[in-house]
Formats: sequence, structure tokens, C-alpha cells
Amino acid sequence: MARKTARDKPQSGSPEVPVAHRRGSRRRWWIAASITLTIGAVGAQGPWWFANQSLKQRDANAALGWLNWAERCGTDKGTIAIARNRAFLQLGQFEEVREQLLLANTLGVSRERIQREEWLAFAQSGQMEIAEPHLSDLLVSQDIPVGETCAAYAAGFLLTARPGEALQLIEAWLKDEPGAHQAYYLRGQTHASVKQFAAAEEAFQQALKLAPERNDVLLALAESLLELQRPEDAQPYFQRAAEARGFVDADRARLGWARAARRQGDSAIAEQLLTDITNRCPERAEVWEELGRAQSDRGATDEAIRSLEQAVALQPATVSARQALGTTLAAAGRADAAQPHLDYTAQALADLERLRLLEDSAEKAPRDVETRWEIAELYRRYDTPDQAMAWARSVLLLEPAHEGAMQLLATQGRILQQE
Repeated sequence: MARKTARDKPQSGSPEVPVAHRRGSRRRWWIAASITLTIGAVGAQGPWWFANQSLKQRDANAALGWLNWAERCGTDKGTIAIARNRAFLQLGQFEEVREQLLLANTLGVSRERIQREEWLAFAQSGQMEIAEPHLSDLLVSQDIPVGETCAAYAAGFLLTARPGEALQLIEAWLKDEPGAHQAYYLRGQTHASVKQFAAAEEAFQQALKLAPERNDVLLALAESLLELQRPEDAQPYFQRAAEARGFVDADRARLGWARAARRQGDSAIAEQLLTDITNRCPERAEVWEELGRAQSDRGATDEAIRSLEQAVALQPATVSARQALGTTLAAAGRADAAQPHLDYTAQALADLERLRLLEDSAEKAPRDVETRWEIAELYRRYDTPDQAMAWARSVLLLEPAHEGAMQLLATQGRILQQE
């Protein structure tokens, strides 16, 4: 065996570094060097270039990081404020959007440019009565990409219960940019909003193919598959989304994972996932409901009743929770306790059947304010705030002074803000 020389031996006080660690260090060095060389190749505006690429990929958090770097490298502060506004718009953080546009104004960005950015924000937040007249102007604007405009306005159409117009805009966008993963994502959301889950699945699959790193697409695809009664196909996507580092909707993905597992007969995994969420977020009514169902599946009736009672206490108008509680109480021989929940469920199911008929009527007569308002009220009654607000906004587009719609939006907005 060859003897080690002094050159081979580690210096005193410096432990010998394992080979694997040295290789890992070299790999990290090469990654850092590659990034540095890439930025150098792009030039002094390297961070700004990467920020724009991140915005195009709808990776808003990465864009914000690159914009911080670009600002330190001397990129114009007004330009940075406009780009940050765009990143916060992608994240749906409208208060931050407003602050960045105010900052852009103080930094000398033209009023016309700021106004165009405001129209995007109005569209994406569903204020289409302000935004819609400016769609044509934005589509020919030189400083706002067509994809950003289409994404914001498609979201606005969905927020005002106008899926047909959203889909029309998305299809035009895809003709112009056939590789736009956000267009496919919004196409999927549009189909899902009208319960066309097979078409939604197809769109989400295409979005995922174009942008495999998007966890929101993973989750939307999984939820569509679950709606199509394919829990075995949905579960891997839920799991990937739930385990993705830093994903803001990880608990929603865990809830979906639990639902998929329970429908495949694995109530133990479902209970484990759901109990973990309730320990951290005890205010999630839908999690308590699903936990109660999983407990009922394994015959733990008393535990199931307690979980379902917690779900109903948190959201008394939720039909599925009331029905599950009533059925479980009746099966436990507690008919008197079950009856109010079963009565409520019977009335609710009749109302929801009427709701489906009203939605069909609204599609055939899109300017019928009374039909749209009745739909909004039914969604509010049965604790579906997003849909209630969408239909109320659609009422205001037709009748801007409608007091009921204004009050519903104000009330639901306060509730959501508190939550």
C-alpha cells in the first residue's frame, strides 16, 4: 500500500474532507460559476433580463428576487416599480400592486403607463365595469405583453361569471402564443368553472407539459381528476403538490390527497393527513368534514360526529357537512338530533337544483339581471362566496346601482378579509 506523503495529509486542525463532499462542493461551485457566466454573457442588465424571463414564466417570487438584484445593479427605479407591480399582480396581491404604482408615479413614470397597469389590475380583480372598455387599447399596447393582458382579462371574465367570453379571449391568445402555459391553465379553470372536467383535465395536462414546475397546475389537474372519479390518477399529483417546497396551497393539496386516499379505501392515510392540518389550522371547516367522513369509514362514529359537528359549527350553511352529520347521527340512533340537518339538506338540494336551472337560463339570456341576482343569493345562502361574488359582479355590470349586489360584495369582502 502506498504511503501518504505530507502533501496527502490534511493540515493540523483541518479534518479531511470526504470525497462525496468535495464533489458536491465542486458541483455547487460550477453551478454558481455558470450563473455568474450567464449573467456576464447577458451583460450589465443580467438580473433585469432574468426578472423578465421569470415574469414570462409566471414565477413571480423569482422575479421579485431578480428585481431586488437589478435595483442594486442600477436599473431605473421607476422601471423596477412597474415590474414589481406586474409580479404582485401575478400573485394577486392587489395592495402591493397599488403601492408599487404609487411609487412609480413619484418616480416619474408617465401617467399613461401607470393607467394601463391600473386597467390590468382592475380586470384581474373583477372590476370589469372599469377595465373592459380598455381591452382593445391594451391588446395593441407596446409596453404590456399580450399574454399579460389576456391573463388579466380572462380572470376578470371568470370573476364576473362570464366563462364564454373568457374562453373566447383565451382561444385568441393561444392562436397568437400556442406555447402559453398560462393560457392553457386559464382554459382549464374556465372549463372547471362550468363543470366540464374532462376538458379541464386536457387543458391542465397541456399546461403541465409546458410548465412542469407549476404546482398550481398540478393541484388544478388533481382536483379535476378527482371530480372525474379517478382518485388513483389524482393522488400522485396531489402528493407532488403537497410536498412541493414553499407551495402556498400545500394544505389544499393535502386535503385533496386525503380525499383521493379515502376514496380508494385508505382511511388511515386520510386521517393522518387531515389530523395534521386540523392541528395547525383548526378553522378549516372542509378539513373537519373530510376527517369526519374518514373516521366514519373505519366505524369510529363518536369521533366522526365530533368532527362533523366542528365542521358545521364553523360553516353552518355547507350542505355536504350538514348532510354528512345528519346521516351519521341517524345511523347512530340519534334521530332527533339528525332531523334538523336532514331537513336542511332536503331544502338545500331542492334549491341547488333550481340553481342549476337558473344558470342554464342565464346562459341563454345573459342580460337578465333578476336571474343573475337570484343565482348570487343562492350561492351566498349556501356558503359559496367566490361564486356569489362573481354573480353579484355580473349584476353590477348590467345594473351598476343594484343595492343588493353592492351590499353582498361589501359583506362577503369583509368576511373574506377577516378569514
